[in-house]
Amino acid sequence: MFFPSMEGAAREMVRVLKPDGRLATSVWGGPAENPWISLLMGIINRRLELPAPPPGAPGMFRCANPGLIAGLLEAAGLSDVKETVLSGEVLFDSPDFFWTNMNEIAAPVVHALGKASPEIVQQVKDDTFEQLRARYGTGTLALPYSTLIIQGRKK
Repeated sequence: MFFPSMEGAAREMVRVLKPDGRLATSVWGGPAENPWISLLMGIINRRLELPAPPPGAPGMFRCANPGLIAGLLEAAGLSDVKETVLSGEVLFDSPDFFWTNMNEIAAPVVHALGKASPEIVQQVKDDTFEQLRARYGTGTLALPYSTLIIQGRKK
């Protein structure tokens, strides 16, 4: 997701494997399947009027298309490549806990809000709480996530 050259990264990971070595990696599914982060980042992008990244730029959802990473790993020399979707829910005790957690561990959130005025941060927080309440209630929040797990073996 974050390597400047995904092809180069795939080749290097396969190169350093011993014969018959195994590789497994995971990437996030698309934004629609990951509201645990896309809900808040959508609000941040709107409130801060952030420009869209260039196509193909490193980022969380860059590798979300099924088959993309599997194809890169096959082209780099892996065989028996399999891709599996793993989905579930991230639990947050409350909207307050969600807000605190995302502002402590989610690098894109921390980076974007670190540049915003206190007024904008409050607007983002208010919008976030409103959307969380509307979609997930006010108690414990269960926000969906989805990842792609890709694995293969060196020939």
